[in-house]
Amino acid sequence: MSFTRRQFHQLSLSTIAALPGASLAQAYPSRRISIVVGAGPGGGADLVARLFAHKLSERLGQPVTVDNKPGASAALAVSFVMGTPPDGHTILLSGSSPLVIRPHVVKAVPYDSARDLTPVAKLASWPLVLVTSATVPATNATELVIWLKAQKGKVNYASNGIGGGYQLATELFKTRTGVDMTHIPYNAGDGAMLQSLLSGETQIAFIALFTALPHIKSGSIKAYGVTAPQRALLAPQIPPLSDLLPGFVMMPWYGIFLPARAQTSVVQRLNAETNSILGDPDFGKRLGELGTALDGGTPERLADLVKSDLKLYGDIVKSANIPQE
Repeated sequence: MSFTRRQFHQLSLSTIAALPGASLAQAYPSRRISIVVGAGPGGGADLVARLFAHKLSERLGQPVTVDNKPGASAALAVSFVMGTPPDGHTILLSGSSPLVIRPHVVKAVPYDSARDLTPVAKLASWPLVLVTSATVPATNATELVIWLKAQKGKVNYASNGIGGGYQLATELFKTRTGVDMTHIPYNAGDGAMLQSLLSGETQIAFIALFTALPHIKSGSIKAYGVTAPQRALLAPQIPPLSDLLPGFVMMPWYGIFLPARAQTSVVQRLNAETNSILGDPDFGKRLGELGTALDGGTPERLADLVKSDLKLYGDIVKSANIPQE
């Protein structure tokens, strides 16, 4: 029996496709991949997504683009990804707050973080730092607690909004130390918070270490401890708060997710590629410049983190009687 060149080519492709594993290799990825971010261009999450997209495209051999969907504190992005096919061509890159804090402070969040998404891999995390205005007389965290107790509730603490991570960190600090402070939220963000500390309108706050570091180095604000389990590479001179308060660890993070019911094979492929990217020195250097520490690990590790952080922040919200929006 003889074959034309076209018939032989078609037979060869069908034979290859029938081999074990070949159908998966043909199927994913088969087209452009979209990474959805719940923030506008230029922010931290957007920059991380664009760096990740470039590296992922190199490894998968398909275009990878970033789709910015700001709105409703990233709930819009999460809801959008939930409604897409779970085939790995639409990926959510999310910070931790929309997934583990927002469900506790908003009455009608349109998703269940543990049910409606498939965890792929944790990307990176970063510490907060406890800072005060330069006029506070304490020289370390122990002295700070003594000073705060002596003020008997007259101290104002700043945050970037009611129910945000900075407020929850401060409320946990209040619970663990027994101090009393008045909350002053600044919905305009970190810049407004820092200005309030510099002007003396507020005296204390938790804020991202990367954001506060230039002001700490200049001496315009004081730092007392980071929320990482150990000293941060960015500022090794600042001790962890867990030295004073054992177990006081609060690390916001970025993670990669797919819609619920994503194929195990696709999750495993993306997890392997993500961990490979995290081992890329150039990627690590670029993320380090943004103040984050690389993480990685298995999908199960990220799933466990979502569950444990949901409980952590839920307990703080309940204890502090923070009202829902």
